[in-house]
Amino acid sequence: PPVDPFDVPDISPSDSAAFPADAARRADGRVIAVWNHDKVLIKNDKQLVKGELSVKPPACGENITLLGHPETDLFHPMLVRARWRKSTYTPTHPRDLPVDASVRDLYAGDPTCRHYDYSYHGRPIRIRGTVHSLPIKGGDNRFFIESDGILTAIDITSCPAAASQLQRGEIVSVTGTCVMETEHWRPNMIFPKI
Repeated sequence: PPVDPFDVPDISPSDSAAFPADAARRADGRVIAVWNHDKVLIKNDKQLVKGELSVKPPACGENITLLGHPETDLFHPMLVRARWRKSTYTPTHPRDLPVDASVRDLYAGDPTCRHYDYSYHGRPIRIRGTVHSLPIKGGDNRFFIESDGILTAIDITSCPAAASQLQRGEIVSVTGTCVMETEHWRPNMIFPKI
């Protein structure tokens, strides 16, 4: 019988530095965010894991097993070139309730917007702002709101129908999972990424 490709060790925060680039790892968890048509954030009882998918993403709320190659960024372990399948994983933690936050809070009050308050990452939040730009039809599933004098991208990949109700200049309250995304750390990459 064929070998199950998902029969590999679970990812841990140290995996990205400890294993060669071709070593597959897995993570079970509940999908708490889907964005950019190819990225997911899953949460389990131990950690948050970001997945960069090579296949169509699952829906928010699904319990999945994510399989890919370990990397990391500033916030969490990641599985890249990943695929997924439905899982029997059952979270023991309850779903988090959204907390009210300002965009300035997300940047730890820093007016230069160069510092993040990591405590919001992976948490459901609610922010208010003015719709600055609308998603491009047939393109990006993002719109921007202005709040606290800062433009913030709101990705609606997991609920694209929301775009039909938006109007530039209106004040909206947006609830979703906060994702703080940075570039990968790729110690196994031979050439610089340009």
